[in-house]
Amino acid sequence: MDVKLHTFKNNEFKIIKGTTHPEYSFFTFDGEERDFRDKYWDIKSGDVVFDIGASYGTYTLSACSMGATVFSFEPETTVFKDLVNKIAINDWNDRCYLKNIGLWSNKDSINMKSYAPHWPEATITSDYTMDTIDNIAEEYKLEKLDWMKIDVEGAEIKTISGGLNTINKFLPKLIVECHTFLDPSIKDSIKNLLSSNYNFEEIDRPPCIMLYATPKK
Repeated sequence: MDVKLHTFKNNEFKIIKGTTHPEYSFFTFDGEERDFRDKYWDIKSGDVVFDIGASYGTYTLSACSMGATVFSFEPETTVFKDLVNKIAINDWNDRCYLKNIGLWSNKDSINMKSYAPHWPEATITSDYTMDTIDNIAEEYKLEKLDWMKIDVEGAEIKTISGGLNTINKFLPKLIVECHTFLDPSIKDSIKNLLSSNYNFEEIDRPPCIMLYATPKK
């Protein structure tokens, strides 16, 4: 097992090299979006976090290291297994709830290629089981939700649509990666869905745009 230490805001934790994308599984911690997390992923101890599209866990493990309770969603089974091992090796199973599902507008089984034509087909092992943010919030009887990060490769509208009750109830801070290269209207559609309760900052990170949304005072 190839393990190394990673530090996020002075908090150290272990990461394991992934089996599906070995080099990327380390790079995503060290390079990809590292500057963005340092600036915007301002998690506090005791926060409740949804990491939707967790992949190898850069946002999940960073939030856990800050003392948060994290609900982490990753539909690809091969990547999910690596995420499970990372949480276990850091002894965070008591406050990290791992779900091998995606989040959608309704319960369903979806082929990723139907919404992510850019994604390498060889890395998709099956259709994905989907549920909704609202269903998960009800299942766990959430009493608060402080943060939500969404990186779902083009399914942003579907994911948010299935969680509007929860989002509008708890008003978490939101980080949404908008895959505008697939659909240039995604960013504005998200803002229209949430504009009554949120202010938005747009961060250009080609080929995507990140939306950082904070509740209106």
